[in-house]
Amino acid sequence: MALMNSQNLKSTHQNKIAADIRKLHELQTLALPSTPLSLSINPRAQPIPPIDSKEQPDPENLLKDGAYGLTVISDPEEAIMDIVLVHGLMGDAYRTWLHEGRGVYWPRDLLCSDFKDARIMVFGYEVNVWHPWSQVSQGRLSGYASHLLGSLSGYRTGHLKRRPLVFIAHSLGGLVVQQALITSRESRIDYLRQIETHTNGICFLGTPHCGTSLATWGERAARVLNVFKPVNHQIVSLLDPRSEALYEMRRAFHNVLEKRKEEGSRIKVVCFYETKPLFRSCVVSEQSATIDGEPSFPIFSNHMGMAKFSNRRDDGYKSIVREITHMISDSDHGHLCPRCGKPS
Repeated sequence: MALMNSQNLKSTHQNKIAADIRKLHELQTLALPSTPLSLSINPRAQPIPPIDSKEQPDPENLLKDGAYGLTVISDPEEAIMDIVLVHGLMGDAYRTWLHEGRGVYWPRDLLCSDFKDARIMVFGYEVNVWHPWSQVSQGRLSGYASHLLGSLSGYRTGHLKRRPLVFIAHSLGGLVVQQALITSRESRIDYLRQIETHTNGICFLGTPHCGTSLATWGERAARVLNVFKPVNHQIVSLLDPRSEALYEMRRAFHNVLEKRKEEGSRIKVVCFYETKPLFRSCVVSEQSATIDGEPSFPIFSNHMGMAKFSNRRDDGYKSIVREITHMISDSDHGHLCPRCGKPS
């Protein structure tokens, strides 16, 4: 009888491990391409041809040219503002924003036409928890945020550093943006500090401000899979709802928002939350995806689909355009420099 019970326990444990691996494989299938891509860093990302160009960029070439750092999608001569899109966990600067069914890459195919006076850029960084065929980066959130700040500062020089700036961030990308603004605010270097000073607004898409319950499953799966490939435990731990680091960052970002209000130039924040489950439940709950006192709206899709739009009639896309328009048109004037107290 004891031997039979031992065998049953062993079988149950093996079944749990197999279920965890299958679940992670499902996530990888959604988030990763079917074949490995040879990615390279282009230190001087070039603007992508507009949608009516005769030569459309090949998706793989786009990934190769703009996998890491900033890629300029559109830079019209009349541009007076910057819009930067930041992807999330296990995404990238192309597939996160691509509607595969229609082949619509909406930062280029939709956003450029609706904001003709904006320079539009996408930011890419490697943030895979686990990868089936290669080693994953062991990067920390602070490193991703510093990369974003450094990349942006290279494009915002001279008079351009005073340009209004709006972020669109999906999932973990929202935490990267928050940490970037916290770091920018505290920086003693003027060109880095200017990024927070001139940020007008942020659209958070499914950002886990209070963590996600799937982090518990992710940590368990990470322990199993780490036998085969190294896992980025730093990011998995950060997303735990009990994470002290996440709590401290949330508090620091709240302080940035409050200080900007006191200075007369509020950062407009709007939160979008998913309504459809991905794995029997929403990856990021409405409670975690929203910020008290800030407007929030649903996007009727799951966590992956909420960042993919096929046309301008998509309700989620219309909501984002509407909120960015408010962020720009309702801008407070006379922003006070936090160091000298004079209009910047």
